[in-house]
Formats: sequence, C-alpha cells, structure tokens
Amino acid sequence: MSLLFIITVLLAFYFTYYLFQIKRERKNCPPGPLGNYIPFIGYLPFLNPAKPHETLLELSKKYGNIFSLQMGSIFTVILADSALIREAFRRDEFSGRAPLFVTHGIFNGYGLICTEGEFWKDQRSLVHKWLRDMGMIKFGIKRELMQNRIMEGIDLCIQEIEKLQSHKINPLNILMDTVGNIVNDFVFGMKYEWNSDTWKYLKHLQEEGVKLVGIHASANFLPILRFLPSNRRNMEFILTGKAATHKLYDAIVDNCERALDTSTEYRDCILKRFLLEKRDREQSHDELGKNCSREQLNHLLADMFGASLDTTLCTLRWYLLLIAIHHECQDKIYEEMRNYGIRERYLTDDIESLPYLKASIAESMRLKTVVPCGIPHGNTQQHTTLDGYFIPKNSMILPLQYAIHMNENLWPQPQTFNPNRFIDEDGKFFTSPNFIPFQTGKRMCLGEELAKMFLNLFAANILLNFNIKLGQDKDELDLSGICGLALSPPEYCLIFEKR
Repeated sequence: MSLLFIITVLLAFYFTYYLFQIKRERKNCPPGPLGNYIPFIGYLPFLNPAKPHETLLELSKKYGNIFSLQMGSIFTVILADSALIREAFRRDEFSGRAPLFVTHGIFNGYGLICTEGEFWKDQRSLVHKWLRDMGMIKFGIKRELMQNRIMEGIDLCIQEIEKLQSHKINPLNILMDTVGNIVNDFVFGMKYEWNSDTWKYLKHLQEEGVKLVGIHASANFLPILRFLPSNRRNMEFILTGKAATHKLYDAIVDNCERALDTSTEYRDCILKRFLLEKRDREQSHDELGKNCSREQLNHLLADMFGASLDTTLCTLRWYLLLIAIHHECQDKIYEEMRNYGIRERYLTDDIESLPYLKASIAESMRLKTVVPCGIPHGNTQQHTTLDGYFIPKNSMILPLQYAIHMNENLWPQPQTFNPNRFIDEDGKFFTSPNFIPFQTGKRMCLGEELAKMFLNLFAANILLNFNIKLGQDKDELDLSGICGLALSPPEYCLIFEKR
C-alpha cells in the first residue's frame, strides 16, 4: 500500500469527520453556502477581497436577512435587515468586538473602537459627555461655539477653492487638510500648517492605513498568513506608523499637561478633558483611574482622529462627486437657498429650512455607504440566539448596511441618486428606519450629531458659493468605489465656478 494512498485515505477520513462535526455544531445556526464547510479556510476564497460588500449582498438575496459564513477561523453571522440589527445591537451580549487578529493585534484592547466590557462602557460614557459639553447638542450656546469652530475650517476651505476656481482640481487635498484640522482642533486642541512635514506624514499614514486595516484582510481570519511577505510588510507599516504617531501624541500631551500645570489657557478638546478627568480620578483615589493610562489616551486620540477624519472625508468626497454628476439636484438646492433667502453664510438654524439640501446629503450617504459592511460586533461572552437561530460564542456579527441601503424593496431603483426619497408629502425632510449610516445600538457612532452638523454646514456653504461641474467624463470613473476600512470614491476632478 503506497504512502500516497494512505495519506489520501486519512485526508478523506478527516474531511468526513470534519463535515460531520461542523454540521452537528451548526445545526441550528443561520443558513449559509456550502463553502462554509471547507476546512481551515471556509468561504474566504469566494469572497471578493476588493468588494466584499457586493459578495455579501448577493448572498443575502439567496439566504435571507440573517445568514452565516465560516471565514477562516471565525464564524460570522451577517445581518441584512435593520430591525434585526437593532434587536441584536441593543443587547449586551452583542456589544463586544469581533475577535479579529489584525485589529486586536494593533489596538491591544485600548482606545474606543476595540475596547470591550466595563472598560469600554467607562470610556464611551466619558467621550459622550465630553462631546456634549463641547457642543454636540441640539441647541444652545455650546452648539453655536462648536458650529463656529467648524465654520473656521469651512471658510478656509472656500478661500482655497476660490484661488483655483474655474480650473480642474482634485479636491482631495483641500478637503483632507480642512477636515483634518477641524478634527485636530476638537481632538487635540491644535492645528497644523497644511505644508508642514508632520501633517504630511500624518496624512500619509491615514491614507495608507485605512487601505490596510479592513475587516476583509485575510490575516484577520487566518493568522498564519501574517507571515507572508506582503502581510508582514503591511503589518510593519501599520505598527511603525502607530509608534511614530504615539510619539507625536506624547509631545502634544506633554504640552497640554504643562498648560494645565501653569493654568495657561488651552483650547477645549478631548485631550484636555481626558487629562482633567485623569487628575480628578487620581485625587479622589477612584479605582477607575486605571482606565486613564497614557497608553489608553494615545489609542483613544488615534481612534477619535482616524474614525472622524476617514468617514467624514469619504462622505464629503462622495457628496461633491454625486452633486456634480447630478447637476439638476444642485440647481434645485440653489433654488431652495434663493427661496429661503441668500446669505453670506448658512448656519445650522438656516439649514433646518433647507429640506432638499439635507435630503441630498442623506441620499448620498445611502447610495454610497462609506462603511458598507458596518463595524463588526462579537458575542464574546456566551452562546446565545437571534431570530430563532443559535449564535455560538466568539462569533463575529456583521451589520451589512450596504444590503439594507441597496434593498430594492425598501428603495425603488436603489442605484439611482434620488434625494426625493427623503422628502415627505408636505415637502419636509424625513429619514426612514431603514437608513442607518451611523449604525445603531449600544455601539452606534458617538459623533453622529457632530457629523451631521459638519456635513450640513459644509454642503450648504460650498453650494452657496460655487457651481460645481465634473471636470472629466463620467464614464472614466469607477463609481463602485475603493474598499478599505471605508468605501472611498475614485480620484476625480471638479470645476468650481464662483456664483
């Protein structure tokens, strides 16, 4: 009997036993494709790494609003229904983070995005309180102060565009500099010169990092792949960038601490509030003081900066591209402004009287969901059930926002840009429960109100000042987007004409 025959028999026996075991374990789990039963790798080879959300959308059409995939070593449950997502994410057992190798290896349980349990609850509560105290509220003087800080950046953006008006320009750098410094102001209490080497380096890290840290990264599900040369280079880039970024943060933190020690005025920001909270806890000997370590601070600052910049920047870039392509919508927005009354600036109270403007922003966020696969959750504490199905402990729970926003039963002709979806019979702006760009539940986006304020102010004031045209043939653009940590638009050129 040859060695090859023996190996073949053993492999066949193992494969049969594996199938028997996995079918028994997954008997009451959500349905899924046959690829789930491939040993070690599961469905990973069939997932489009460039556009995983599109693969998952097609699977949702076949298997329904809740289905499962074996993605390497991680059992994954995909939710493609807004009601199911709300039900799951309001429950404590689904408030953990997915056991992804790369993200856990990078963040080590610190920050805000990857923290869990009581530590996460404490830090989330603090950040939410700080943002509200800084002005992330529905009305009041604090909201006006936050609005004015945003407008400082938008005014500068308009000035920079005016210098290049009537020329074909890629607005990416102007937008990144503008949005980046608004975020720097809120997070660190300081801003960078646009042409400084430090800011250029931070932008480079942000641009490249978001391409590499995605939930579809193969090493997340098959840790052994981290030893491949390409993955090793990627991880080295990310970890080196993290170390360099934290070194820069250390200098900023030290400067803020000196200001607090000498009672020097320091601009209100997340960093300042963290340090004050840390001092209060130390003075009162609060056991939660351990949650305010320097390592936690650095990771928290990185989370707040990175998440705010990337999602806001992507949303703005998609919006300007879509509004340039659909010029008739742009004309309708400007007519709405004329009817309301042209002003030098549009502020938040004015924008409440511009329903079509708000609808165009919402439609852009629906059509181009910047986090199409959502932020993955995990039930790290216990086995549980959802919608009658068994959900094993340590599963990843994926809210497939893209499938909900592209559901033709909810949104007729979902691939069409149509702001009227968000206008009711009385001509007022409204949102559907099936519109969840900021996710939902206990871990929904903390900065939703701030993001809405920023997007509304930016869109209104840009369209007040400029008529925007596409600077190239639409057919040259791949409007399906580039998927990394977020779904980014392709590089494009616009022409801004002063009104």
